[in-house]
Amino acid sequence: MSGIVEGALIALFLGCSATDLTRGKIYNAYLFPFLVTGLLFHGYMTGAAGFNSSVMAIGLAFALFYPLWTLRVVAAGDAKLLMAAAAWAGPAGSVKLAAASIVAGAIVGLPLAIARRAGIKDMERGTLPEGEATRLRKGTRAPFAPACLVAFLVLRIAELQGWRL
Repeated sequence: MSGIVEGALIALFLGCSATDLTRGKIYNAYLFPFLVTGLLFHGYMTGAAGFNSSVMAIGLAFALFYPLWTLRVVAAGDAKLLMAAAAWAGPAGSVKLAAASIVAGAIVGLPLAIARRAGIKDMERGTLPEGEATRLRKGTRAPFAPACLVAFLVLRIAELQGWRL
């Protein structure tokens, strides 16, 4: 992986993680420039084949995450984040990144879902403070961008160590 691609992916994941953690959103205004520049970068560096590879990777990320979005497993911003990352990572990299991100997201999301379920039971019994009850009614969403950042870093470390994942 080239330093430019690696730097772009780290910048993408760091920026999205900041807004996902602080505001609970991943903004299109941040995602789409990365998506477009990923296409342009690969088109410039390797011509039509690179551009087509990036388009294929974006389509693959869409095909993987659109069903998850329709099932409300991930938010739309999460799906678009993987599409922007795919523009830089290519088809093979985007599949690895998607799989590792889902695993990292589940590691964080499962305990949150269990806690939410326990909190709802407490709310039904009337033993939960009102502030907590309001938060639970809105839902507890695990931020996905930090999971993508962690997944990318784990995959990159594995690559540098020569591990085959």
